[in-house]
Amino acid sequence: MELFEEIGTFFQEYDLYLQDPIGYKRNVRYCNPHRLRSPDTALTKFTSDLAKQLAHGVEMEDVDTLPELLDVLNSQEDLPETPQPRLIKTTLAK
Repeated sequence: MELFEEIGTFFQEYDLYLQDPIGYKRNVRYCNPHRLRSPDTALTKFTSDLAKQLAHGVEMEDVDTLPELLDVLNSQEDLPETPQPRLIKTTLAK
């Protein structure tokens, strides 16, 4: 742990970044200087926790193609007027 930051800096100088050791057989504390970590060393993960994170995975879904944001902002389409809330007793002047 004394060399933790120095190891990360050394690899970064050569544009190399440490990856997670997924599938590693030994269950040891895992500290990667290129990942966000908790300042509390008691919360340091173990290599077995990495496989558990992958088990949850990420679900991908197709998304419809949306128009360009600037085209949407520049559209001249008028929005429908919202009805007056019931708590307002007087009618609003236009």
